[in-house]
Amino acid sequence: MNIFMYIMILFITISNSLIPSSNTGYYRHTLTAPRLDISTLKKPHISFINKYWLSQIKIYGEFEIEKLNLEKSVRYTDVVKEHIHIIQQINEMEACLNRCKETDIFMCWTPLSDRNDRRDILFLIYGSKDENNSLDIKHVIQSPYWDSSSISSKYMKYSLIDLLNTFNSSIKFDTLYKKHPRYYLEWECLSLDN
Repeated sequence: MNIFMYIMILFITISNSLIPSSNTGYYRHTLTAPRLDISTLKKPHISFINKYWLSQIKIYGEFEIEKLNLEKSVRYTDVVKEHIHIIQQINEMEACLNRCKETDIFMCWTPLSDRNDRRDILFLIYGSKDENNSLDIKHVIQSPYWDSSSISSKYMKYSLIDLLNTFNSSIKFDTLYKKHPRYYLEWECLSLDN
């Protein structure tokens, strides 16, 4: 098999299993072992997904401009304003990828879709192990396709906690909560079932 065929098969496999579709519906977390919804990824996979998500946001923006017959004088950022925070988080994650250490861990949260029985990446997760073998979650990026009505991100927290409990390790969210208070609000303040 030549190298071109190998690359095509690899790309199709990666894109079918790692890239969420834009019409995924609702998701369900794994009740018995939430850790199964978490997968580790290597740096090239994270970078590939980041670039894919950015391209999808760009395509969305261009489509919206065309659909609404907006003049070219309309700022592109006004059209994609709901995704600006994702773009900023992707830029931060790319910076983390460039300076990562051996203790850094990259993961994704992939709950099962009700609509098509596949696991889509809804969040990318970056954490770092400390000297006490505790994992400090520093950064998460939501997929441009994720919607909180399809599944709450608090189930990602439960999956991470379950994963670390399996290894008799602890997990910290302090850094994440400082950078992105919305996770603190949703996971700690608004949740009645902590």
